[in-house]
Amino acid sequence: MKNIFKILKDIHKIDGKYLFTSALLSISKTLESLFLAILPVVLISILKNDSDSLKIAILFAAVWTLLHFISQYLETYNNKIGRKINTVYKNKFALKTIRLPYHMVEDVNTNVLKREAEQALFNMNILSGILDNIEKFAKSLLFFISAILILNTSSYYLIPIYLIILSPIIILSIKRGKIEGEYAPKSAPISWRVIYFISEAIMPFHQMDFRVYNTNKLLRKNIDALTVDERALVLEKTTKTFKYDEAISLLRGLNTIILLLTAYFMSSKQTFDVELFTLIVMLIPRVVDSLTDMIVSGSELKELVSEFKPVETFLNLDSENRIKSGNSSALKFDTLEFKNVSFTYPGNTNQTLKNVSFVVHRNERISIVGPNLSGKSTIVKLICRFYLPDSGEILLNGININDIQKDAYLNLISTIFQDFSFFPFTIGENISLEKEYDDKKILNYIDEVGLKDKIVSLKKGLDTHLNKALYDDATSFSGGQYQKLAMVRAMNKESEIMIFDEPTSALDPIAESQIIEKFDEITQNKTVLFITHRMSTCGFSDKVLLLEMGEVKGFCPHEELLKKNELYNELYYAQAKYFKDIKNKNLQE
Repeated sequence: MKNIFKILKDIHKIDGKYLFTSALLSISKTLESLFLAILPVVLISILKNDSDSLKIAILFAAVWTLLHFISQYLETYNNKIGRKINTVYKNKFALKTIRLPYHMVEDVNTNVLKREAEQALFNMNILSGILDNIEKFAKSLLFFISAILILNTSSYYLIPIYLIILSPIIILSIKRGKIEGEYAPKSAPISWRVIYFISEAIMPFHQMDFRVYNTNKLLRKNIDALTVDERALVLEKTTKTFKYDEAISLLRGLNTIILLLTAYFMSSKQTFDVELFTLIVMLIPRVVDSLTDMIVSGSELKELVSEFKPVETFLNLDSENRIKSGNSSALKFDTLEFKNVSFTYPGNTNQTLKNVSFVVHRNERISIVGPNLSGKSTIVKLICRFYLPDSGEILLNGININDIQKDAYLNLISTIFQDFSFFPFTIGENISLEKEYDDKKILNYIDEVGLKDKIVSLKKGLDTHLNKALYDDATSFSGGQYQKLAMVRAMNKESEIMIFDEPTSALDPIAESQIIEKFDEITQNKTVLFITHRMSTCGFSDKVLLLEMGEVKGFCPHEELLKKNELYNELYYAQAKYFKDIKNKNLQE
């Protein structure tokens, strides 16, 4: 019940009219149903008393038409608000996703919660079900109370009898609802997995693997296995609820017969009251139906609220505070220092970085190299404040970076991550990340990375969209071309510190050579950090930071490190030998 009121409170904040119009809708539908139930009684009374039946019939028809019109209008209006509420929740979900602290983005439990919330909100449409059942419950409750009051004024002696014989239905319905509630947590994860597998199957980036490896068989088997589990749960639940359904159905029929016989028996002892008997005949079945609907909708509502809980939990996660108070005086970069920094990823026991110390000065070019799992990309994540160190400090101009306003600090940094991404915006918007931008400046940067001819050849140029699924006139690029666009985005930000995490991994050797040759020009008056496996870039750097197993093994110029450090020497010449062997092989062919 507490969770339902919490959802109602949130709905009221989104649109204050929804609950009011829902109440009006329940009242109008109740009046409409009561009107139809009472109409035969009124008509009989008119005929008995020789009243002007035509006028009264027209009046009743007009009133019912008005009630029906009001109900239809309110239902249409409420559906419109319901769609708005759904949209607001989906927007909240999207905003929460991008505002989560980064350590939560990579957290397994957070991702499981996010997936469950996403399935409930987008695929299973749980919120619409909650809104529908709230309305259904309110209407059934209102009709039940109204009908009981009408019957009580006409034949008060039936109420105790009615409540006594109705109690078994109430008890059985509650027990049945508990069974439904027990199976909801069991079936929901299976449904989520089925939807997840199906959604993955249609993703464009899977299609080549699906075709080459005939993955559809394995996918089909997984979905079939989950479907079998789902059917087994449904069968098990249905087997348990079947006896309750049959008993409730039988009791409903018996209750109606008993009440009608009771009414007839009591009426026959006096003058038979046709109006009273007709009223009972018309209202009793509807009262039984309203009670059943009330119990069923209440049970479904409880189940749906339980399934909606991941959404509420996810939306209540802490958001990243990017504008919290802090020092913003260090907006001009002079030094960036790692001072005895150690770090362990959440959920892991092994340290990724161990007592790391180094200093980067203004306008220096630093290459960060090392074997896999040495902690290279982790250094980037710490610089970008995605995580906090376990111990030690990261200092900007001698100030702890966590004491600086986050947005002010991040304005100093441009990055190209290994897994960079582009959005379904135009090329210009993807580079500037603004609606308005300087075309000439962006085209100059595009020219520097060798993409100008490609962009100019497009009909809309920088105004061309990048998602063909959304826009018919969109374009797409090769992996290397996208990487060049990512470089342009980093250059366009014009930050003082530029971080390149494997900046040329998707480029062919010629394009890579051209880009590296232009790095001096591209990164002029910039401080640059290269995280790379390509040792060739180290020769263009002022210093090389060598990492192994999270520890600093060297930090000095390339030539000096090559002479003094055995690990660096081994890494450099192993790669040089590989490229030399490839070259010789090509010459022989």
